[in-house]
Amino acid sequence: MRGSLRFHLFGTLVLLPVIVAAVITANAIRLFHEDKELYIFDLSAQSVELVARNLAGHLESLRIKAALGTGTPAPFISIIRHGDAARLESPRQPTYRIQHVGGTTPRLRIEVLDDKVALLTMEIPPESLLDLRGYGGPTQLMVVNRQGRILVHSDRKRVGQSLSPLLGQLHPFSSQGAGAGTRQIQYRGRPTLAAFARVGDDLAVLQTMDRQQVGAAAKPLVTGAIIASLVVVGIAIVIALLLGHSIIRPLRLMARQADAIGRGEFGVAVQADSTAEMAQLLNSFNAMSAALKRREEELQQMQSKLLQSERLNATSRMMTNIVKEVSQPLEQCFQLASQTLHRLPESSALRNMQKQIMEEANRASNILQNLSRLSSAEEPAAQAMEPDIIISDVLVSSRPLFDKQQLTVTTDLDAQIGRVPLSPEQLRNALLDIFLHVTTHARPPTPVQVTLKRQNQSMLLDVLYSGSSPPGSEQPLAAATSLLQEQGGTLSLQPSPRGNRIQLTLPIG
Repeated sequence: MRGSLRFHLFGTLVLLPVIVAAVITANAIRLFHEDKELYIFDLSAQSVELVARNLAGHLESLRIKAALGTGTPAPFISIIRHGDAARLESPRQPTYRIQHVGGTTPRLRIEVLDDKVALLTMEIPPESLLDLRGYGGPTQLMVVNRQGRILVHSDRKRVGQSLSPLLGQLHPFSSQGAGAGTRQIQYRGRPTLAAFARVGDDLAVLQTMDRQQVGAAAKPLVTGAIIASLVVVGIAIVIALLLGHSIIRPLRLMARQADAIGRGEFGVAVQADSTAEMAQLLNSFNAMSAALKRREEELQQMQSKLLQSERLNATSRMMTNIVKEVSQPLEQCFQLASQTLHRLPESSALRNMQKQIMEEANRASNILQNLSRLSSAEEPAAQAMEPDIIISDVLVSSRPLFDKQQLTVTTDLDAQIGRVPLSPEQLRNALLDIFLHVTTHARPPTPVQVTLKRQNQSMLLDVLYSGSSPPGSEQPLAAATSLLQEQGGTLSLQPSPRGNRIQLTLPIG
């Protein structure tokens, strides 16, 4: 994906802490909800068990009060005794069966049984069995019988209603189930947390709570977690901006320097306060720019020398041609004047004029000979030199030619070759001809391999490249071939499996 490095860097530095904070916050919220659910489950289970024990004790106190009392004391509406009074006072295994009795005044009918024998029947108001005033709101606490009827509820209007769907999910009166427990159920189309505790075989205390209320209970913790995450994200964004600025600024400076290098403005140095690694990178970039400037200056000097040498060669060739063209007529004139002088009598006045013509012709011939020797003067004697240094230098100077053709160069130069009896300028000119030929005919992407090694008493330079050399393409190498042959070397162009190879040999000494 393309785009600004600055936006990519800032996006990465900002997105990472945002994702981490989001994951941590989501896990914290989930843990808060689970913790609240477990807490409420435990609290509800303990509450209904406590209410169930109080209800069992209250039923026992009502039985004793009805059995021992006379008349119909409060809170009883009516009391009917059955059977033996002694058995009523001390039943072996009393059980209670409670039903709701409708009417203008709701009341509960409580039957006390001992071994399925009715001992006592009581009627009391629902609130006298269990006072649930103050238990309204999100938490619903109630007492139900086996038939699913509400016997006691904080809302008196709910007394006598059926809770069969709720009991069908909880199964509080199952003979195989536990006497108390908690469940997550769907009640009235909403997720609900429910707890129950059985009282005897006919009664159960229930407590329900809307699950959304659990989330409301955890809301302060969730809000705190979100605020903490936002603070962390804000701090991370500020740090990302500062860190990104410290990285982007040196990169911008280096981009400007690269643009300057692309325009040919070498040696431009940049300065920036940055980390040690970035400062080292900037120093390397400055060193590269300075090196390119030196190479550019050296290449310009070499080109100037090559141009001057070419001009001198052209002048020398022109002078040689002029000497050849003028020497023949002068020599012919000298021969004719000599023949004429021999045929003139001794007393002729023309002999002196003829002698003067011969002297002037001889003088002109000497001048031409001097010019010929001057134009064909031999170059300074060759000096022993290290070829690997010259090859490396010429490769650096020829780098623009290789880059223009999108060619890469790999080298393997033996620095222990020794010295060859050839002037640096002559070897440079020969190498420039070779590399110019290679850049003309080589084809990317296969790199050009330049190998320098010792072979017996000779230096062998092997240039291997991919591509083809059409007939006649070896003509530009003729000058280099002639120069090397004068020094006892050879230059050959040979086909290879990869394309072509040029091999140059020179004696070592």
